[in-house]
Amino acid sequence: MIKKGRNSHQNSSYPQVIKKVFSESLKRKKVRDLDLGLISPSELSRQLDVSLSSIYVWKKKYSMNYQKQVQVVVEEKSLTMKSKQLKEEIKLLRERLGEKQIENELYKEMLDLIAQDYGIDIDEKYYKKKPFSHLSKNERK
Repeated sequence: MIKKGRNSHQNSSYPQVIKKVFSESLKRKKVRDLDLGLISPSELSRQLDVSLSSIYVWKKKYSMNYQKQVQVVVEEKSLTMKSKQLKEEIKLLRERLGEKQIENELYKEMLDLIAQDYGIDIDEKYYKKKPFSHLSKNERK
């Protein structure tokens, strides 16, 4: 059995791949030419024999005019649905608040009637100790 070395394919008919490394100053100069409109990205790609994506990577990295784009996705239906839901919730909360206010007024009336029937001064006996003791009977209603 014949063992071939790791680089045995170099002697075959396969073309050798040469990696090109460009200096930062050259990249900056070429990007400046792109920014000034002296050359197009595709022309520069052909001229230097590099991929178009590499040219755009250079442009992103070295261009003074490059601004990162931010995409904002606005879904009209979801905003409309959320708005409707919030309006329904507000309506429901207002109804509940109104019911609680009526219930509160009813309890106050009941207390006043009980106080009259039993001759108890509720304000004197209970409200002095409560946080509302500084309010008159009419102000509590």
